[in-house]
Amino acid sequence: MYHNFHIVRPSVYPFVLRVSLLNVVSSLLVFMKFGYIGGFSIALFFFVYVILLWLKDVVGEGLRGYHGPFVVVGFKYGFLFFIFTEVMFFFSIF
Repeated sequence: MYHNFHIVRPSVYPFVLRVSLLNVVSSLLVFMKFGYIGGFSIALFFFVYVILLWLKDVVGEGLRGYHGPFVVVGFKYGFLFFIFTEVMFFFSIF
């Protein structure tokens, strides 16, 4: 079925990232309570590794052309909105 948005297979990365973030938080609590840093460092390494794997897939989808013109326009609008909010944040501080 044709539609204007990109078609990619469902990813397991959001679930794995959620579990690894839970592991980072729980091992950080163990580190703060008992001073054991080994679990925290392993959990943090796994968390960063999953983020890099997910970014590799996102960049690959973009380079292979899975994003249609409507998605590219959405990316541009999202980036412009981000810049606008940063400028407004700057003016609110100063």
